[in-house]
Amino acid sequence: MRPFRDDTGSGSVLAIAVIAALLMMAALLMTLVTALSARHQLQGAAEAAALAGADVAAGFLGGYPCLAAARVAAGNGVELADCDVADAIVSVQAHRVVLGVDVTVAARAGPGPQ
Repeated sequence: MRPFRDDTGSGSVLAIAVIAALLMMAALLMTLVTALSARHQLQGAAEAAALAGADVAAGFLGGYPCLAAARVAAGNGVELADCDVADAIVSVQAHRVVLGVDVTVAARAGPGPQ
């Protein structure tokens, strides 16, 4: 019996392995981009909420600072985890579940230097 030494067909097996590896890397990259994009959107929503609360705390608008911050956050699809007002400076923490992971960000806003 003669040993099998023919390499015919090994290129297609290698090509399939390379394509599978590239597809896995693309899926991982898409997941990473989605998570980073969601985090940036969450940060923007938290900053907008803090600014809305700071406007109320500074007296530019009527109402309660944390209520205004919560309304803006809800309008952006974000839930406030915490809101604190001290000396017209509003600090908020917002969170959202992104790809099964609870992501929390913080933002502060208040009057500028006089």
